[in-house]
Amino acid sequence: EIKIYILKYRPVNVYISGEVKKPGLYKIEYSGNSVNYNNDNELSYDTVPKLYNSIQIAEGVTSIADLSKIQIIRHNSKTQGGGKIKANINLLALILEGDQSQNIRIYDGDNIIVPKSKLLIKEQILTINKTNLSPNIITIFISGNVIEPGPIKLKKGSSLIQAIASSGGKKLMSGKINLIRFNDDGTITKNNFKY
Repeated sequence: EIKIYILKYRPVNVYISGEVKKPGLYKIEYSGNSVNYNNDNELSYDTVPKLYNSIQIAEGVTSIADLSKIQIIRHNSKTQGGGKIKANINLLALILEGDQSQNIRIYDGDNIIVPKSKLLIKEQILTINKTNLSPNIITIFISGNVIEPGPIKLKKGSSLIQAIASSGGKKLMSGKINLIRFNDDGTITKNNFKY
């Protein structure tokens, strides 16, 4: 009589596309150094890669993402009939109501698609920005008449004055501040401010 137990799972490869900050192919590790089993010798649910973690690894979603209609495309095993299966997941229910059933397990070869929302949903954007779904640090670039020009990492939601102060502040005889923002949709926003 031979009993076989899994010592360690290999990482899963998933492709994340659509309205995420960094779409692409990702390798997601199982959390922890060893596999945890419950009393029935089943794999502990906390160690497996989940949908929420996958979107975090892709650095969160854009402001026009529709989290209520995320698509997961998965290869169906030959014993289950083969082909591909597709599921629609409402991750917004997890964020707004704490519905953990929407945070499904991710398997090797899954394709995660975050669609674009037809409407800009203000409540959704505000709720997402309060969660840890998107990174808490942003990178900006400061140039011109400041003490230390170059790239600077700031907390999400920092003000323009905090950004300038983090570069050592502006030098004497400086004029107006020009702000150039590259938006997710490819447009550019330009503003001038008095300091």
